[in-house]
Amino acid sequence: MQIQQDNDSLIISIPNNIDAFGKQKLIEYAKYLELTAGKKIKQEEADKLAEEMKSSWWKKNKMRFVKA
Repeated sequence: MQIQQDNDSLIISIPNNIDAFGKQKLIEYAKYLELTAGKKIKQEEADKLAEEMKSSWWKKNKMRFVKA
């Protein structure tokens, strides 16, 4: 893993051998941090965001786990 930082961004490079699930979780967490940076949100709003992220992931990955 490589991490670079400049004045206004952080670049994280992760190896391709990291499984897709791990990559997706990292991306979702980064999105969460971006959306909530400097904001105070209510717990129910955070819970709703988390549920939307889970739902989105399931729609994209359902076929990997459920046989037709």
